[in-house]
Amino acid sequence: MDLATIIGLVGAFIIVCAAVLLGGNVAMFLDLPSALIVLGGTTFVVMSKFGMAQFASAFKIAGKAFLFRLDDASATINRIVELANIARKGGCCPGKPGNFQRLFGRGSQAADRRA
Repeated sequence: MDLATIIGLVGAFIIVCAAVLLGGNVAMFLDLPSALIVLGGTTFVVMSKFGMAQFASAFKIAGKAFLFRLDDASATINRIVELANIARKGGCCPGKPGNFQRLFGRGSQAADRRA
């Protein structure tokens, strides 16, 4: 889980608990009709805006906040280098060499010496 997610959840829990404790009676904050309006209303408004497939996939996407993991940096760097080499050799559009240079100029003098 991402550190920001943990800090956000713990911080929100502490703030809500502090508000309840400072507000007096705890039962005052537990109101079933209000909870139904907020939770049910939010759920059904979101369902009306998005299709059922998008609504159902939102839970999978929200779960990624708790199962977050960083990609391997070396694999990402290798992929960027691979894509840069493809762009350098083949141009901006595959099958049309030289488009990258026409669109963006010759580049730096150091790049010209390497070519």
